[in-house]
Formats: sequence, structure tokens, C-alpha cells
Amino acid sequence: MDKNKLSNVEEKICLAYKANMVVYSNEFYTPDECNEIKIISNKRAINFYSYGVFNEAERKMLAFAPEEEELFYPLQLIKIKANTKFINLEHRDFLGSIMALGIKREKLGDLILKDDCCYLPVASDLVDFIMYNLKHIGKSPCKISLLDVTDDEIPQYSFEEKLIITSSIRLDAIVCGLCNMSRGKSIQYIEMGNILVDYAVVDKKDYRVKIDSIITVRGYGKYKIENIIGYTQKDRIKIQIKKFI
Repeated sequence: MDKNKLSNVEEKICLAYKANMVVYSNEFYTPDECNEIKIISNKRAINFYSYGVFNEAERKMLAFAPEEEELFYPLQLIKIKANTKFINLEHRDFLGSIMALGIKREKLGDLILKDDCCYLPVASDLVDFIMYNLKHIGKSPCKISLLDVTDDEIPQYSFEEKLIITSSIRLDAIVCGLCNMSRGKSIQYIEMGNILVDYAVVDKKDYRVKIDSIITVRGYGKYKIENIIGYTQKDRIKIQIKKFI
């Protein structure tokens, strides 16, 4: 985590401790950042909470509290309906159009696409700005509405579960299994910075992948390493994974 983010989080934890009150982040944090922040919070004897609206959400808003109590995170869920019949819009189309407004990625949660609609948790202080200024996704006109996270039907992630067999848990071997590509191509992808592990670029082919890691392969998709379930007769590793779809 960069120094500015870390300093901001430490200030919020200190405020929660000194004022004996709930303090919220106004940004969303990735799993690796949350793990780091939780350690800091525990050292201060402050409870750490996180919320991303969706089940298995990865980017989450945080809360720090001396005691357990009802939490009201400063976020809202927007639904973006794109008016298109001939173009299949992807996550990057929605995310790119929103960030083109000058909005930083950490102000946005996970994106889920269902039936040409994008569902996206957003920091509350930016909702009006997005609703007023976001008129198109790419070249397609769009409409934005607010959903009630307690009453409305909230979409959830869909996964394709699969089994890969690989020679090791090195990153180059894992990428081969995930994307069905050659070892040489996987190494090239890694060295070009096209592989993210838990949202951070990893360019070392011998990086050892851990269970529960999220691996993003640009141009191929995003995967979660679920579990090692056994070995073949030739001692190759059987790994259960989930692909986000």
C-alpha cells in the first residue's frame, strides 16, 4: 500500500480509538490492502469491518469501531443501463467511461454485469456527480438509477468452476493452466506486466502462488485459486479454481 493511503488509514484508526466512535473509509480497498489494514487495526485494539455490497466482493469499504454496532457505510449502489443492441459491452467499457470523468478507481467497488446493465457500489460523495455527468458508455447512451441495498434484488457474481493440472505453483505454470497457453507465452505475459496477483502486477515467473489468491490475466480474465485437491500419478498438482464470468 502506498504511503498516502497508509497514512490516511492510520489517521482513521487513531480517530476511532481516541474518540471512541465509528470511523469509515471513503474509498474501497483490495484484499491485500485489507489484510494489511486489519493487522494495523488489531494492534490498536480497534475492530475492523469491511463491506462491498456483493457476496464475495473484493473491493470493500472499511469501518473501524471500538465496539460492535450497526454500521452505515457511505456508499450507494448504482445501476447503469446501456442502450445498445449490437455491441457487447465489457467491464472495461463501463469502468473506462466512469474513470474518464476524472474519478479514481479507489472510489468505486466491484462491477457486476448482468443483461447489459452494470451494478456498481460507489462512494456516496460521488453519486450525484456520476448521475449528472455519465451520459454514455463508449458510444452507447445510458441511464443510471439508484438501488436500495437492503430491499432491491442485488445481483451476485457468477463463476465457472474448473480444475487445472500443473507441474508447480510457480506463477508461470499456473498461468499456463489457467489460460491453456504455452510456458513460453506465459513467461512473456508475466515479464510484460500482464499478470496481476491480488491486484498488484507480478513480473517474476517463479513467484509462488498461494491459495485464495486472485489472479488477473489481461485479455483472458480473472481467477481465484480455491484449493489444491490432490496429485496425479506423475506428481502434477490438481488445483481447483473459480473463473469470474
